[in-house]
Amino acid sequence: MTTHRKHGFTLVELLVVIAIIGILVSLLLPAVNAAREAARRAQCINNLKQISLAVHTFENTKGKLPAACYWDESPTWMVLILPFIEDQGTYDAWNLEVKWHSTSNTYDGNPRNGGIWDRQVSLYRCPTRSRGVELTEMGVFYGEPHFAAAFGDYAGNAGTEWACCPPEPDKWGNLGQNIPHRGAMGTIHGPLTHQMWGSGNPLLPDKGRLNWKNITDGLSKTFLVGEKHVQEGNYKPSAEGGGGGDGAWCGCNEWIFAVRIAGESKPIAPGPDYDLDFDIFGSWHSGICNFALCDGSVSSLNVFLDGRILQRLADRHDGLVIDDDFLN
Repeated sequence: MTTHRKHGFTLVELLVVIAIIGILVSLLLPAVNAAREAARRAQCINNLKQISLAVHTFENTKGKLPAACYWDESPTWMVLILPFIEDQGTYDAWNLEVKWHSTSNTYDGNPRNGGIWDRQVSLYRCPTRSRGVELTEMGVFYGEPHFAAAFGDYAGNAGTEWACCPPEPDKWGNLGQNIPHRGAMGTIHGPLTHQMWGSGNPLLPDKGRLNWKNITDGLSKTFLVGEKHVQEGNYKPSAEGGGGGDGAWCGCNEWIFAVRIAGESKPIAPGPDYDLDFDIFGSWHSGICNFALCDGSVSSLNVFLDGRILQRLADRHDGLVIDDDFLN
């Protein structure tokens, strides 16, 4: 009588198989993570593309570029372009005649119960940037309590420097106004820069001072919008200041919420942990930062781009342009 023995894996064979599987998984995971990041980066580029097209449609419709802020504590330019990113409902919910954090922009008249300012817009969020916190904190804005504003990962290009209240303004306030600082930015070198100093006239959102003709260095050689630097862990989505202006796509008083500057003294943040400047552009994509240019194209630039090149790209009218190679 012949006996047939059943053979199974020995312990050594089983351990070898497990080790091989572990090696294969360790080799596969980086490729999977890289593919996921490539998809997130592509989505971020698409977000900037759609935002830049919305600004173009705004300019074509209104004859002017949107002002970063059109009066003290007004909603920002990112509110003004909402109809052109197919979000008319959110736009209609805003009262543009009052301060962004006014009770007129709340759900029930109580700022502590939130308002239109805490409504997230997915197009304004980079999928790579993950904060781990959402709208949970209360803020106090010059004594007025309000819920935290929605996060936003993009900012307009305000140029190369802050220039609040320079001398010799014209009667329309071009190049700033020679009046006491009222907590709002004043810049002159970028395409999305000027605050319209005023009392909240509802016509002011249509009174930006620039159009494409003012981008004399060329639309393809000037930043329009970029990813804004926010230090990891230092999230301030309210208007209390600090934190690099993490939120406030739906509100503006301090310049850091609506726009950023760039140049030799204001480099692109090299990474999320960078804490030397908070009013600059920066990204959570490894090694690059995405920018939409005024012609609607989007470029991924090295975070260590030469500051002189960065300055030329941020200034709309310095008479200096760059080679196309820097944007490809």
